[in-house]
Amino acid sequence: MEMPWLIIVTGRPGAGKTTFSRAFAQQAFLPVVHRDALKEGYLVTMQKSHDQLPASVNRKITDLFFSVVGTLLEEGISLVAEGAFQHAVWEERLAPFFDRTRMVCLICDPGEETAKMRCLSRSYENPAHVYFHGAAAISPYQPPSLPVPTFLVDTKEDSAVDMKQLVQKVFSSQ
Repeated sequence: MEMPWLIIVTGRPGAGKTTFSRAFAQQAFLPVVHRDALKEGYLVTMQKSHDQLPASVNRKITDLFFSVVGTLLEEGISLVAEGAFQHAVWEERLAPFFDRTRMVCLICDPGEETAKMRCLSRSYENPAHVYFHGAAAISPYQPPSLPVPTFLVDTKEDSAVDMKQLVQKVFSSQ
């Protein structure tokens, strides 16, 4: 049996990861698992905002995220996994998949200033964003450095990416 694909989509907050991963997954005919969507579902269930949660919840959501990703991969389902993967935090969690998948990392990068502006405008324009993610906090971002094919994707403008060409490039990288 062929190994499933694990397409990691990452980038700093405001990089356009969610928009990009949805478009990539649609073009590639893959399901997408969004870490933030799992957290949002938890917040809705608990009827609490991001700022009301104990610190342990982020760990719980991360564990759940990797459990869902792992289950899909074990069943032979290729997928897109999206999150703000920081190298030091996520490498250990991704390592078990190196030998069991055809992993590719796509790093969304609109440029630091564009990402900052997106984060700030989200917080000001959408009160729900603050409810689910807390106040805008621009933190340093260290992209993952993984032993897998990695592509930097310019996400400054949605139309800048030729998604069909990128999907072909990703699937021919291994």
